[in-house]
Amino acid sequence: METFRLRSAACLAAGFAALWLCACGTSSTPDATTGVPNRTAQKAKKASNPIDASVADMSSAVSVTKAVSAVQLKFELKDRPAPGSPVEVDLALIPMDPALAHVSAKFEGEAGLQLVNAGDALSVDKPPPGIPIKRTVTVLPQADGIYTLHAMVTASSGGDSRTTSFAVPVIAGAGLSDVAPKPAATASANAVKSR
Repeated sequence: METFRLRSAACLAAGFAALWLCACGTSSTPDATTGVPNRTAQKAKKASNPIDASVADMSSAVSVTKAVSAVQLKFELKDRPAPGSPVEVDLALIPMDPALAHVSAKFEGEAGLQLVNAGDALSVDKPPPGIPIKRTVTVLPQADGIYTLHAMVTASSGGDSRTTSFAVPVIAGAGLSDVAPKPAATASANAVKSR
């Protein structure tokens, strides 16, 4: 049974990898004369992206709210987090809406992830779109585990304020070292013993 699960998982992973590889480099807008995907148009589309190149290699934080946000949050860990050792997290808040009147952000760590240094309050009036507002915070994981640094970002425009919550994962040490066995595996083992 376990071999079947492993084989099924491997086949599924191979299928996803094949689909992903097939999708790479394709374009839905072929050149009208040759029928070949127009790479120049793709490069021009990338170049027109208003986001500053200094954050291109940063990871995107996950928005935990369902509403579309007027801002993006990107992050980068300076070092591999280790329990009991502070680690710096570079953050870049990127306004996307040119009509924004004000942006502010507050950061906090969850239980087991101490926020050591968050700097002054982040608050910017009339932020230009696509220009990152950078901040470095220092966090201290207390033990091995997977933690979340939370960012609550409030964006205001036209008298309307919306707060978006972002999650930044911090994996300290070995992460989750022991995973509990699945109940189904225990039940099948007990069935074998009773025979």
